[in-house]
Amino acid sequence: KEAKHSLGDLLPLMKEDIKEFKKTISEAKKSGTDSDQLKQMKQTLKRKSEIYDSLEHLLNVSPAAIRVRARQVVTIVGEYKEISTKYIASL
Repeated sequence: KEAKHSLGDLLPLMKEDIKEFKKTISEAKKSGTDSDQLKQMKQTLKRKSEIYDSLEHLLNVSPAAIRVRARQVVTIVGEYKEISTKYIASL
């Protein structure tokens, strides 16, 4: 139950982050950002969305299934954090 509750708290934050990242990409397009950088930003957005979707799916499984997948959850949340941090560091 605790893991589900934690995911329930985390997902809205991730959704907001993705929404803000979409805005950043839109602003970057308008400002004439380098196409390679835009491509990288779009790839980052795609991966963030994939991670969000996979975690959202876990809200619909049993607590036992979440426990079994605990290591996977920690790994993908860590990946989300890492790609977010890389983007911020590149600014």
